Amino acid sequence: EALRKLEEERRLEKLKRAEGEERRREEEEKTEERKKLEDVQRQREETAKRAVQEARARLEEIRRREEEVRRAREEEMKKGEERVLLEEEKTALAKEIQEISGKKRPLELETEQLFKLEGQLKDDLESILTKERETEKEEEAIEEKEKLVTISKEKKEVETQRWALEEKRRRVEKERWEKEEEINRLEKQIEGVGLKIQAVEDRERKIKERQKEIEERQRVLGAEEEKKSIEKELQALLLRKEPLTSEKTKLLEKEHQLKGSLNNVLTKERDIEREEKTIEEREKLASTQGEKREVEAQRWAVEEKRRRVEKERWSWEEELNKIKREAESTTSKYQKILDKEEELQSKIDEINELLGEGKKKEKKEEEISLKKRVEPSITLDREGVRGKFEIPKKHLEEDIERQKEMERLKREIEERKRAE
Repeated sequence: EALRKLEEERRLEKLKRAEGEERRREEEEKTEERKKLEDVQRQREETAKRAVQEARARLEEIRRREEEVRRAREEEMKKGEERVLLEEEKTALAKEIQEISGKKRPLELETEQLFKLEGQLKDDLESILTKERETEKEEEAIEEKEKLVTISKEKKEVETQRWALEEKRRRVEKERWEKEEEINRLEKQIEGVGLKIQAVEDRERKIKERQKEIEERQRVLGAEEEKKSIEKELQALLLRKEPLTSEKTKLLEKEHQLKGSLNNVLTKERDIEREEKTIEEREKLASTQGEKREVEAQRWAVEEKRRRVEKERWSWEEELNKIKREAESTTSKYQKILDKEEELQSKIDEINELLGEGKKKEKKEEEISLKKRVEPSITLDREGVRGKFEIPKKHLEEDIERQKEMERLKREIEERKRAE
């Protein structure tokens, strides 16, 4: 009875342990299942998160490209407007240059006439001065004579002569004054015409400087437009080159595979040729008719097998040659694209160098312009040079205003460049 109880207790204990193990396994399985579910959920969340990030990235890329397109269009519109404005200004400046030439020639003719008249007046003045010197000498002689005379009657006569010479000298001096005043008035007139010529020449010089700036800017705009066109052509070449690159790689891989297959066939063919040679040697050594027939039948079978292998080799060789021709054609097309690409890139490099020099030149001209100061003076004589005259304050102010206007226009151009 005690033994039975002990066995019953052991059995119950085993059952409890088995139940405990079962519950533990179930708990572990549940835990494992829960972990798997959590892993799956986490993976789903990560996948969803990556999908959202990728979608955002694609959206940002689309927005970025749209912004680039918008900016490119705005830039093109600005440059188009600038080209129109530059051409209009260039036409207006050319017209003004013609008008200036029409104004300048009459002033030059007037100057020549005034100088000619001045020469005549100076010749007249020289005659008057000669007459004045002669009168002075006569007066000096009379005064010497007057000193030597002691008789009253003679003295009175000499004094009367001196009075006459003094009157004559006064008339000559008045004539000289009038002539000098006439020359002075003429010189002021010459100075006024000279100032007009100087103003016209200053304006002409500034117009020509502006024309050079416009031509340089037009050249830069043309070069930039040409560069953009070449870059588009280059991009189209790259799009054409990409599939050729892929095709070339595939053809090379195919050629490599075909060469491997052909090498296998060649190896098989060499083995058959050795086997055929061995059979031919046995055929030579065959002594009986039956043995000879048996060897010949074996040779026939090997010859058939060799023919099949040779036909297989022909097929592989034909396929390989076909691939080689395709590869050569693709390589030729690829090389043409490379040559064209190199040519276009060379043009772009030339344009970049040209644009770099143009920008340096524009910057240098701007620095020179800022350093410039108005130096209003003219020099004129009978051959075109006569003496230096300072320009009045009014003309100075006009030149300064024109200089400010030029600097303002240059600042506008610079602001456009920075905006671009």
